[in-house]
Amino acid sequence: MKYLLYLILIVVLAGAGYAAWMWYSITQPYQNFPNEGVFVDIPHGASPRYVGYLLKHNCVVRSKLAFEIYARRHPNPMLQSGE
Repeated sequence: MKYLLYLILIVVLAGAGYAAWMWYSITQPYQNFPNEGVFVDIPHGASPRYVGYLLKHNCVVRSKLAFEIYARRHPNPMLQSGE
């Protein structure tokens, strides 16, 4: 019984740590970019998942998953194809 309680405590603490890391990833700036910015080409019709992959691949966002969660929680048409 004691083993099960320790296991549950560890799982809850790990989940809380992961949630804190995701919150930090969403709310804090990632890097100092040059004044001219970073350009990433987004193809027309790209899903938020693929956009997150492209941004992570080009070192624009810290976490692809955090970007996906942010994009789904803010469903306004902020994702557009282009540069």
